[in-house]
Amino acid sequence: DTVSLADWHFEPSLERLDVTGHPAELERIAVNCSERPIADGLSWTQRVALEEALGAGLAARLTSAEDLIAEWLSVKLPEEVEIMRQAGELTVQLEIEGYSTVVPGETRDCDVAAYIRNRMAELGVGDSWSPDQNPNVNSGIPRGHSGPTDKVIQPGDFIQTDFGIKVYDMWCTDYQRFAYVLAPGESKPPPAALQKWENARRGSRVALEAMRPGVRGYDVDKAQREWRIKTGSLPVKWGTGHPVGYWAHGVGPYLTGAQLDDPPSGDMLRVLRPGQTFAYDGFFSWEIDHEGGKAEKMISVEEMAVVTEDGAEYLLPPQED
Repeated sequence: DTVSLADWHFEPSLERLDVTGHPAELERIAVNCSERPIADGLSWTQRVALEEALGAGLAARLTSAEDLIAEWLSVKLPEEVEIMRQAGELTVQLEIEGYSTVVPGETRDCDVAAYIRNRMAELGVGDSWSPDQNPNVNSGIPRGHSGPTDKVIQPGDFIQTDFGIKVYDMWCTDYQRFAYVLAPGESKPPPAALQKWENARRGSRVALEAMRPGVRGYDVDKAQREWRIKTGSLPVKWGTGHPVGYWAHGVGPYLTGAQLDDPPSGDMLRVLRPGQTFAYDGFFSWEIDHEGGKAEKMISVEEMAVVTEDGAEYLLPPQED
């Protein structure tokens, strides 16, 4: 049977709240007060009124519900993982379609991005992050999260597309796919380019191998960075990865921190749990000639994975070539 909301009435009363028989259960009372918007909601006036109603003894036990909310939102149901898996397939499909439109020496980064955005409109999917930065098609030097420019794609370029969609106005994806533009006389990328790709690709696999329940986000980041250092890569300031779910950069353990001099803290110390979903990179960075000087170029092989009971697995087959 169903009851309409119009017929349902409830008046909360602290006078009817029996707390005397459950002191252990009320050692900490979590409320929605936090520096994070997802775990915040009480106004200051409401917080003061709550403390006055509880009395000094119970009010002293109030704590932020941030940890509880972050843990709950970070773990996905199997049905949610399947939705994200299918959305990931579409994400990668559109990236590959975009690369098929490239004419070396004519097509600009922004032209590839415009093609992908037109396809998003046709398919009725949303953006995982700000539309002016999604997709970020980049055949030049690394710019982090930013919009595509009017740089013309040239033979010998690596092209990087960082792209994510939102489906059902709820679940997000975050994938990167790379391409190499053959130069005249080339039938495949030269060995030096393939080695750079392989260094980054293997770094992504090392990160996946480090993911398992109980390890800290910091530990996954550290494993990827140790591999990157072995390859002779330049330092990379960005973290290895982040949770993805209801936001492109979601809540839960962050796979970062090993690039910092300070001891690990905050979300990088959260442990991985089955059902958590991540986007993460394997990096390789090197120096190139740029506008009469030097600049850094980077490959960041970004995949998505879900933590299982005894490890982690890709949501999609990863990019190998």
